[in-house]
Amino acid sequence: MIADAIQKIVNLGKGQLMEIDGCNWYFYGENFRPCLPPSVTPIESETLASVVDYVNQNPDGNSFPVFIHVESFRKVSVCGQIDPKFKMRPVYLTAMTPFNETSRIWLPIDQFIIHLQANFVSSEKRNELLSFVSGIRCDDNAIFEDNGVSQQVAVKRGIKSALEPSTPNPITLTPFRTFPEIKQPESPFVFRLRQLEGDTPTACLFCGDGGTWRIEAATAIREWLSERVNCPILA
Repeated sequence: MIADAIQKIVNLGKGQLMEIDGCNWYFYGENFRPCLPPSVTPIESETLASVVDYVNQNPDGNSFPVFIHVESFRKVSVCGQIDPKFKMRPVYLTAMTPFNETSRIWLPIDQFIIHLQANFVSSEKRNELLSFVSGIRCDDNAIFEDNGVSQQVAVKRGIKSALEPSTPNPITLTPFRTFPEIKQPESPFVFRLRQLEGDTPTACLFCGDGGTWRIEAATAIREWLSERVNCPILA
C-alpha cells in the first residue's frame, strides 16, 4: 500500500500532453495550460522613424499584413494578425518615447528655471514666465499676494519693497511630452508660487486642459505616420 501511494505521488508530478481540437495541452495534476508556439520578441525603439522603416522595409520578410497601433501619446506598436488557434496577436516592434512629468511638481526657483528651459519648447510665453521667475531672489523675504487667479510678488529689502508684475494665468506653454518627430501639443498651465515658513520660495505648473493634449498628440502621430506608410493605423 505504501508503494502504491508513493507511485501515485510520482505520477501526479508527471505532466501529460494531450491534443484537444487540434491544439496541444499540457496537464499536470489538476492544472493545465496550452502548449503555445514560440512568441516574437518585439523590437524596442524610441522613434517614429523606426516604425516607418520597419513597415516599409519589412526586415523580417513577413508575408502577411501588419497594422500600426497608436496606443498612447508615447507608445506605438506594429502588430500582426491574430493566431487562429491560440487567439494571440504578435507584436513586432514597439516604439516608446521617454516621458518627463512637467505638471504638479513644486520646485525651488533655481530648479524651476532649469525645468522651464530644459522641458519646454522655447516661446514668447515661456520666456515671459522665465523673466518673471528669474526676478525672484530665494534669499529675500518674498510676500505673495494671491487673488486666486494671479499672484503678485513683493520682495522686501530693508525698509523698501519692490512690487513685481502679476503672474499671467493661465499661460500657454508647450512641454516636450511626445515623439520628437511631431509638433508638440500646447496646453494652458496655471502657474503658482508659494513659500512655506522658514523655507525658500517654490514654483509649480498645473496643466489645465483635462488631458486633451494626449488625444491631440495621438492624432498627430497617426497623421504623421499616414503620410509615410501604407497600412492600417489605429489611434
